[in-house]
Amino acid sequence: MSKAQLISSTEGKLSLFGAIDYDNAPSLALQFDTYLTTKRTELSLDMSGLTHSNSAGMALLIDCFKKAQKKGITLQFGSVPPQLARIAALTRVDKILNLPEESI
Repeated sequence: MSKAQLISSTEGKLSLFGAIDYDNAPSLALQFDTYLTTKRTELSLDMSGLTHSNSAGMALLIDCFKKAQKKGITLQFGSVPPQLARIAALTRVDKILNLPEESI
């Protein structure tokens, strides 16, 4: 598996690449924190580059969502991989995170 990376692709848009696992999820959460320091009201997270994720990835999404919400930032998720969408639907987190319907 390739190491996961969080990259700012354009203003207000982040992209996740690689595989999220229990080892790298905490560092990805810390990287996400740096994007919450700017004055913006919306942020999007594109996951089309993810190659693998498990429950650690779901925990990361929930953590990012909560942090953004505390800062008054609307976080939108795009291209949610099927494995994460299934976990979200089974745990009913999909409604809380406002995941796009096409992901579920």
